[in-house]
Amino acid sequence: MLEKFKIDPKETLYIEDIAKNLSIGKERGTTTVWLINDEYWGKKESDKEYIDYKIENLSLFLKEIRLLKNT
Repeated sequence: MLEKFKIDPKETLYIEDIAKNLSIGKERGTTTVWLINDEYWGKKESDKEYIDYKIENLSLFLKEIRLLKNT
């Protein structure tokens, strides 16, 4: 997708509710964000270093980064 849409991975957030899926995003240079959940399949590998941020509230997180961008 990065190549197809000419997306710069350094300017990309990869947000996922399945922690282990974030490894691919990190390999490609994106900032990774795990949406915390208690499902076994979701939290498996949630302690790995390839996860940059762990959040509980996606709406609040998106509002916060939008505010930071505008300052």
